[in-house]
Amino acid sequence: MMWTDSALQSIFPLRDRQNNVQSFVCWVSGDNAKKLDAMSSTGLEQLVRAQLQQIRPGIEQNLEIVRVVSWGRDPYARGAYSYFIPGQIRRFQKIMAQPWQRIHFAGEHTAISSSGMESALESAERVAEEILSRI
Repeated sequence: MMWTDSALQSIFPLRDRQNNVQSFVCWVSGDNAKKLDAMSSTGLEQLVRAQLQQIRPGIEQNLEIVRVVSWGRDPYARGAYSYFIPGQIRRFQKIMAQPWQRIHFAGEHTAISSSGMESALESAERVAEEILSRI
């Protein structure tokens, strides 16, 4: 695994059953993701190759970029997960999850103790308890 200060941010190996690295997944978020989303396919590939070469010299000979997924470019997703700037959580966390009339809000952005899929489940449990407490 590589946690970098480059535009690529986080790089994770995907392993087979024998624990051999088969490929890598790179996660980029925030402003870096916006910059990469604004690039052409060719420009993005050149940047990825240059950044990886800088992080791990010699990797160029063993590198094939197979797929690029941008949740920010996906019109149905418009991003992968909530991304708060400094101060936003303190200002909005308590009100984001408050029910409004009969509408209850769940989602990883309303969770407190976890992030990712676990936070989506945490918020779903909270909403279920809110609804059941009204019965």
